[in-house]
Amino acid sequence: MKIKWISLAGGLAILCLVVTVSCKKEAAPTHTSSTSPSDLAQAGGLVVTPYGKVPANKVFQVDNQSTVKLIKGHLQIVELGTDRLIRDLGVPSAADLQAKDPYEYARQFSPDNARLIHHNPVSGADALNPRPVANSSASKVPTVYDFSGYYTSAPYSGIKSFTTTWVIPNKSLDTSSSDIVTNFLWNGLDGGALQPVMQWDNGYGSNYTLANWYFTDGNYFHGTIVPVLPGTSVTGVITFVSNPNDTTWTYTEQFVGVPSANVTVTRTSEATGVVECWEAYTQLMNLWPNQPYVAMKDIALTLRSGSPTDTLAWAAGGGSAPATPTGLNTVIANNSSSNGEVDFYFGDGTGITPDSTYQLVTALISTSVLDVTGGGASPSGTKVELYSKNSPVSSNQVFQLVSLNNGYYELIPQNAKSLALSVKGNGTANGTQADVETYTGATGQQWKISYAGSGYCTLSPRCAPSSSLDVYASETGNGTKVEIWSTTGNPNQEWQFVMQ
Repeated sequence: MKIKWISLAGGLAILCLVVTVSCKKEAAPTHTSSTSPSDLAQAGGLVVTPYGKVPANKVFQVDNQSTVKLIKGHLQIVELGTDRLIRDLGVPSAADLQAKDPYEYARQFSPDNARLIHHNPVSGADALNPRPVANSSASKVPTVYDFSGYYTSAPYSGIKSFTTTWVIPNKSLDTSSSDIVTNFLWNGLDGGALQPVMQWDNGYGSNYTLANWYFTDGNYFHGTIVPVLPGTSVTGVITFVSNPNDTTWTYTEQFVGVPSANVTVTRTSEATGVVECWEAYTQLMNLWPNQPYVAMKDIALTLRSGSPTDTLAWAAGGGSAPATPTGLNTVIANNSSSNGEVDFYFGDGTGITPDSTYQLVTALISTSVLDVTGGGASPSGTKVELYSKNSPVSSNQVFQLVSLNNGYYELIPQNAKSLALSVKGNGTANGTQADVETYTGATGQQWKISYAGSGYCTLSPRCAPSSSLDVYASETGNGTKVEIWSTTGNPNQEWQFVMQ
């Protein structure tokens, strides 16, 4: 296996680390102090972490030659093996010392953190009761949990190691947004207090990075941040090291083959419960990974004494994530404790967020959109056409996209919400008019949306899958007919979905 990563100092230079054979001995990194706010995405004096937005002075970087310990009442970064002081972080407050749940503790710092609901698999705090539902669209998996969120957890103690492998996903369709669009993907222990994390846009622009994060004594720590390319297979491992005199618990976190990112965690309590998680700081799917799902695979749990049960008792839960086009969020593909798999679902490659409303802008001219003729409460059978954008935006130029959970969408005009974009008479011939009709679920009202590149998509009706929604003769004048025509790949069949 090869781990591909990008050197920040070298710009676009690409290096390869071979896991099984080291080509060059890695130089020991120097000790680092607190992370500068400029090193992490910022929002109102807060930095974005996998636990939420927290003050920059509570986030610190450590390296693979150091750890954090509470010594004589002071929280200190010290050298591994010698306890030589590297940096004194001061005396933690009583609240710091009592804090065990990193998400609960982060909620005091930002209202945004309240939406990041995580379940402690041991205490049951913030537990949601997943409701198993039938899985009609992905026969490979036995169980789907119907919930609003993106993680699963299972209660275990006496953990020796917890391992997960995944492939770094595609970048999002929109890599230029000025918003904070950080995404995190990770496996972890103790509700995520320990987690090897894949990060997106965490201070490094539109790129992925790896970092091992942990929480102790009211502060948040991460190891050396290492850029990584989409398509790279990574394995996050958390391992128990020691528990001398029942006073401290020591663990290591690592990405296999990336030793510079390793961290050693010293804490005053055992890390219990396993977690798989994907979390995002946006609900817009064009800012999520551009693929249907990512598989967290080869999930393996070992215990310090004996063996775990053959299956993990996953319980799904989470925050306020929107429904995906498939209707799936977290899917337990295999609950084995030795080679399990949890799949986290994203979009369908189009960047469309189901149930949201959009203008459909033709690729022919950026000032014209799909329009229900005449506006108002148009009756069933009213044709659609190309027309200049109205200002302010009018409801007959806005469509709600509702996923039918079968790979198709219904498009509802906002001026007449009982109607749907339709192929007149469910026709299949070139030149058949597109109109809006009372929704019946007919195949002429089900649209397959496919990404065509450069931010544009095509729409193909289920009644004529080899045809696309087409602007007649590539004309751009107001009132130009919109029809279906055999798919050509030309701009008059491409549409940009602009959220309203």
